[in-house]
Amino acid sequence: MKLSDALVKSIKKHEGKRLKSYDDVGHRSVGYGYNMTSNPSQAKKDFAKVGADYEAVKSGKGSITNEQAEALLKFSLSTAEKDARNFVDNFDKHPQEVQDALIEMSYQLGGPTLRTFKNTKKAFDKGDYEKAAEGMLSSKWAKQTPGRVKSLANKVESATNEPSPVLDMPEPEEDTPQEVPDMAGFDTPSDAFSPILSMEPDARDMGPTVPEATTNEYTVQKGDTLSKIAQREGLDWKELAKMNNLDNPDLIMPGQKIKLGGAGV
Repeated sequence: MKLSDALVKSIKKHEGKRLKSYDDVGHRSVGYGYNMTSNPSQAKKDFAKVGADYEAVKSGKGSITNEQAEALLKFSLSTAEKDARNFVDNFDKHPQEVQDALIEMSYQLGGPTLRTFKNTKKAFDKGDYEKAAEGMLSSKWAKQTPGRVKSLANKVESATNEPSPVLDMPEPEEDTPQEVPDMAGFDTPSDAFSPILSMEPDARDMGPTVPEATTNEYTVQKGDTLSKIAQREGLDWKELAKMNNLDNPDLIMPGQKIKLGGAGV
């Protein structure tokens, strides 16, 4: 299967890219969220294929190249696609945007955690994409990375039951970068979430409608992302993140105060 350009761009945007390894929820990652330690024997084989020194990169003494990051991304995408295909029935009969959302969901969560979404799976299998999107949005996973989950849920909810003939149609995006070089991934990469963080709850928690921001300070509401706040205020989200000392711009919490004054546009 040829993976769509929209899927690859979305994963790069949400994961970010780092050429040196970093700690991420108990494991080491590198590149576009490539997990080095959940399956070390496979990771060592992948590193050998791309000509990178696994031990040096894992220890932080070495790094990978941009080309090696791209190659490792393809390995991770291949695994994510297989897990997504195993998760739902008749994968190829789903619309392209739903396939993309399922693969990215698998890329971030990993196969074992993906399989804990039993009610959401039933909705996908029935072609009830509105209910599937509700399951995604009401999960504990959505509370951990709200911006990414909302983006994927919107793809699913807007899908029709007719497969799309166009595989490489670009996805609508906000005024955020498609790739974040040399930063920690905005979201936790593959296999980083434990089932207790990601399994579906019994009730949906959608949150209230987002109110208008104030002039110099804004209180984060449920469903907010930093890029949406910046876009609404006419600000640059990167400067906004820097001004508020946000190491992970995609992880902001309801009730958090965001300073708006002094950010560049």
